[in-house]
Amino acid sequence: MHEIKCPNFGKTFNLNETDYEDILNQDAQMAKRFNKNIVYEGERMLCILQIYQLKISEGLAVKK
Repeated sequence: MHEIKCPNFGKTFNLNETDYEDILNQDAQMAKRFNKNIVYEGERMLCILQIYQLKISEGLAVKK
């Protein structure tokens, strides 16, 4: 048995091994999704920056 205390309400819960493992697995899955989203957003921002750099360089080339 694992005893877990809710940080928001202070209530204590007793969980068996299976329930405890389920919670840990959910946490790991959420961390994976979060990391994938961070990588995706980073790549998206790099693409946006590259587009702006290209537009700026094209604009400078036209003005010359």
